[in-house]
Parts: sequence; structure tokens; C-alpha cells
Amino acid sequence: MIDSMTADVIHDLDSHLDSGHVWKVELEQQWQDDQAEPSNGVYNVETYLIAPDRELAHYIAHKLYPDTEFLIIHDQPITRQSYTKR
Repeated sequence: MIDSMTADVIHDLDSHLDSGHVWKVELEQQWQDDQAEPSNGVYNVETYLIAPDRELAHYIAHKLYPDTEFLIIHDQPITRQSYTKR
């Protein structure tokens, strides 16, 4: 029986940034609360997805947030420099 294992390859955020696999996604989600005033509205969400291309990032974003009506995925992946400036 193996008690522990050592990884041969580690993919951390830095390696994904260097590979161009991090995509910034901005979207609006609706909310509703009958006890609040106003009782509904929208809130903005900004998240980063790891995917090899923009199309897959778009697909993942729609799977994660199926009810969103407004979604932006930038045309270029996030670089290490732009990620640290956020």
C-alpha cells in the first residue's frame, strides 16, 4: 500500500498564466429579495477561468453561471503582469 505520493508535475496559477490559459470573465447576475428595498437588481461578478482557449472559457462560464444575461470574456488571456496589477 502506498502511504504518500509525490507529484511529477505541478500546475499552479503561475504556470497557467505563463501558458496563456487564464481568462478574465465579467458578468452580471440578477438577484431578488422580496424583503429588501429595492426587491431586485443586478450585481457584477469578475472571475478568472483556466482554459486552453477562449471558447472553452466561454463554455465553462456559461456552465458555472447558466442564468447570466450579460457575459464578457476578454479576447486575450490574462498575462502575469496584468493579473498582478488587478
